[in-house]
Amino acid sequence: MNARDAEALWQRLSGHGLVCGAAPAFDEVDSPWYVRLMLGIAGWFAALLMFGFIGAAFAFATESAAAAIGVGLLLCAAAWLLFRIQGANEFVEQFALAVSISGQGFVLFGLAKGVSQDVAQVAIGMIVLQAALFFLVDNFVHRVWCAMAASAAFAVLMADLHLLDYAPGLFALASAAVWLHEFHSERRAEAMRAAGYGFVLALLVAAGVVIAFGMVADWGDMADYRSVLVHAHIGRVLSGIALLWACATLLAGQGLLRFSAAGLRVFVTAGVIVVANQFAPGLAPAMLIVILGFGHGNRLLLGSGVIALLAYLSFYYYSLQTTLLVKSMVMIATGLALLAVRYVIRSGSAVDSQVNHA
Repeated sequence: MNARDAEALWQRLSGHGLVCGAAPAFDEVDSPWYVRLMLGIAGWFAALLMFGFIGAAFAFATESAAAAIGVGLLLCAAAWLLFRIQGANEFVEQFALAVSISGQGFVLFGLAKGVSQDVAQVAIGMIVLQAALFFLVDNFVHRVWCAMAASAAFAVLMADLHLLDYAPGLFALASAAVWLHEFHSERRAEAMRAAGYGFVLALLVAAGVVIAFGMVADWGDMADYRSVLVHAHIGRVLSGIALLWACATLLAGQGLLRFSAAGLRVFVTAGVIVVANQFAPGLAPAMLIVILGFGHGNRLLLGSGVIALLAYLSFYYYSLQTTLLVKSMVMIATGLALLAVRYVIRSGSAVDSQVNHA
């Protein structure tokens, strides 16, 4: 039953005197999750079959950069049209998403073939494409993908400029900016959430790549090593700034003064994390996600941050080049420090509560 049928039924019941007043708002009943899952899988399977046909029919597109870009843009336009007419159909939604991603792949291939010697131009082209699709296609999942893909292209651009260490910090600032302004505009709230999830995913991936690259890189030239080390520390400072910014904004939203006793305790704790982030660069990004999720009551964001934090702490523990005895002492000291911080914060909160009641 659609909205028109529901309205007609209400009019018939009203004509027989069984109901009175205006018709209630019609809410479409969601399908069970397993039905949506199977429809989504079927949509991707159908899309893969169609792509096989397209690949055979448009084989010429792989021989020309302009043809590849043209086919890719046509597929993106087809996906836009499917999203416009799909309604609440999971099959069509997933099919359209697959069509759009394939179109973006064709455009990427065409850009790489046309300017194969300039990675920066390819990255900029993909950023522009993803930004356009983000604003043109009104679909939450597609917007999350576009935000993440644009962030990935930006990270490639930064890597080409030998500035990849800045990417996690910039993504942290972008994530904080989006999530802290999530409710400033009701009309754009859904788009802001989609961008926020995309930036958070990009932040997690970029932080992991930077940390892994720092471990496997072979620094034969000490001058290069010192230069990279400076960039790395500046990037970590950016993550710390994002964390402090989130704390300050959330405190203000709760009506707490930044220089009150409670605010100072929060800032001191965040400052300790910012300093520790210089030596353990996964702490600030993970804690930022935890704080944003907790501050907005977003369980998905909070859970992602907790998982990222636990994963990084486990990685950091096993990557320490020291004995098990020293690792155990580090764990004990860290645990005691965390318990001490918790005690100070809770005791200070209790004192503030008593003062306010008095």
